[in-house]
Amino acid sequence: MAPQRANVSSHLSHAMSRLRAAVRVLAPLNLMLLAAVLPAQTAPSAKPTVVLIAGLGDDARVWKKTIGTLGDSVRVVAYNRPGYAERPATDAPRDACTVATELHTYLQSASHPAPFVVVGHSIGGQYAYAYARLFPDDVAGLVLVDATPVGHWASMQKEMPMAARMLRVLKATTFSRTMKREFDAQEVCLDSLPTQPVAFPARVLVRTIGESVGGEQLLRIDTRLAASWLQMLGTTLLEPVARSGHYIQKEQPEYLASVIRSLLVRR
Repeated sequence: MAPQRANVSSHLSHAMSRLRAAVRVLAPLNLMLLAAVLPAQTAPSAKPTVVLIAGLGDDARVWKKTIGTLGDSVRVVAYNRPGYAERPATDAPRDACTVATELHTYLQSASHPAPFVVVGHSIGGQYAYAYARLFPDDVAGLVLVDATPVGHWASMQKEMPMAARMLRVLKATTFSRTMKREFDAQEVCLDSLPTQPVAFPARVLVRTIGESVGGEQLLRIDTRLAASWLQMLGTTLLEPVARSGHYIQKEQPEYLASVIRSLLVRR
């Protein structure tokens, strides 16, 4: 990806969920998320600001439970990339560095005050990482939420060829053009970013429950590869989240909110 969170670790389950969701009527956007969909109507705030970046195929609504748990004391910017929600798609590259630069431009144009705690889920974790590396002075903390690690798709193709073939079929038949481009651009540019330890606190959260597609084998691959984030950030702790699958922000929103608050305190 840049194209889970395509967290490739959860692409299969996510794609199946999209198929099931296609037959349901989507609920109206929660008012708390309108800032992400209609940035021109967002007013600056003196509150600490948390920037949330969703994964492949997800828009700002995926953070609803976490936003509700954080409460009104925190300013939340739940960012919708081009091609999601009401935003038109773009022909610009969909690699992590381009997406991060687009986010930076949006935050500046909307006058959101830095520094931010940046939170990325699935492939959104790659975008959050790129943002933190490209604009470190704007970052007070970084949270990777079961982020798609480097080498995920290659490992899946090698170790789970049947699942990889299924994912290719789902990509061809169910992914939007934006999703396909994000998936194909995953990991592009990440190896060009600085490698020295980051100067801000970073938390790397991983799931502990295998998804319905891929199960325990995919979980083992993801957990093994997630250690690469520690090397890339210069941090030492991988944090398994008990009783949670890939969507930690939905399944354990209180835990995620506590992690975000811990970084806001240090801001």
